[in-house]
Amino acid sequence: MVRNRLANSLLLLGSIVCCLVVAEGATRFFLGDSIVLFPRYVTEADYDGVRLRRLIPNSTFWHTSIDGSWQFRVNGQGFRDDEDYDFSKPLGRRRVLVLGDSHTQGFEARQEAIFPKVLERRLRTRGVDAQVLNTGISGFGTAEQLMFLEHEGMKYHPDAVVLAFFANDFDDSAKSGLYELINGKLLVRKTNHTPGVKAIALMNAVPTASWLSQNSYLFSLLVNAVWEAAKKALSVAARKQLITEYAISPSQMDDYQRDLVVALLGRMKAVAHAADIPFIVVEIPFVDLTERVAWVPSVAPDLVPAFIANCDLFLPASSYLGDAQKGTVHVPHGQRHISEQTHARIAEALDRILGETDNRFRSARHPASAVVVPGARTPLELPF
Repeated sequence: MVRNRLANSLLLLGSIVCCLVVAEGATRFFLGDSIVLFPRYVTEADYDGVRLRRLIPNSTFWHTSIDGSWQFRVNGQGFRDDEDYDFSKPLGRRRVLVLGDSHTQGFEARQEAIFPKVLERRLRTRGVDAQVLNTGISGFGTAEQLMFLEHEGMKYHPDAVVLAFFANDFDDSAKSGLYELINGKLLVRKTNHTPGVKAIALMNAVPTASWLSQNSYLFSLLVNAVWEAAKKALSVAARKQLITEYAISPSQMDDYQRDLVVALLGRMKAVAHAADIPFIVVEIPFVDLTERVAWVPSVAPDLVPAFIANCDLFLPASSYLGDAQKGTVHVPHGQRHISEQTHARIAEALDRILGETDNRFRSARHPASAVVVPGARTPLELPF
């Protein structure tokens, strides 16, 4: 009797394993080119009572798609860097604090090729004792970036703040619910936004989950589907809440999101100016899904003046991608993040802005608002 039960259990287990192997093979064969293997190595960070997301500190994992595999090495503060970040700053060191999302974190790019790291190397090559802090976290909108800046980022005593702005930041900022815009006034609504963190922790507690997320197409297909459904549900719920609480009609939603982002930028600028440092906004180009042009702007032309007014320098994608060819701006498949070539162009543009002939940063208490002129050959010097 016992032997029969054991044999039946082993037969059942073997059948399940065989089915999973067949399903994995079929998934790879039919859907492998469209599936992205990316482990969710995200956890909660407590910044003086403000709870946001960050990468799991001191972790290493791989992100894979049809375009290649990229290793992520995370420092002790939960950011993609090989160097830990310390609040104390050595005498003479100049720091650039970079805020952003998955493009800044460097999805689908080698760690040494993402623009914060390239910028750091360029500055050091010119003799500047520079450190560029890459605090980009996938899924962060402008709201999360502002809350991080106020409660954690400024503790690093940056000499400049750079925000990498992408098109989905409009929706992400409203979706987070961290801030609200009432009668033109920006108010803090809550100080906790950690979507998916508990579910990720539960999943990662399973011994094989980490390995499966980096190697199994079937596992990634299921996890990605659940993740995207959860993101969509969160966005829908946030829209319903705005419509209910603030009487914002669906037709007014886009205007509210735009106005919210502009207000968030204005507060970022105020935070930077309170420390006598400049606030720079870099536009990250959006992919043209029709593939008729090399890229499309994340910031609509009619919104550019508002962006210029709420930062010290606005760097539109056109200023560093003017001659970019189709197929070079973004990774061709996968998640379509900006390519390493685009990362290099952004770093070069920022280097021109920050640099001087004597390889030092300058200082000024009230830097003037400006915009990089597309196609300009002479570097625009922003007084630091």
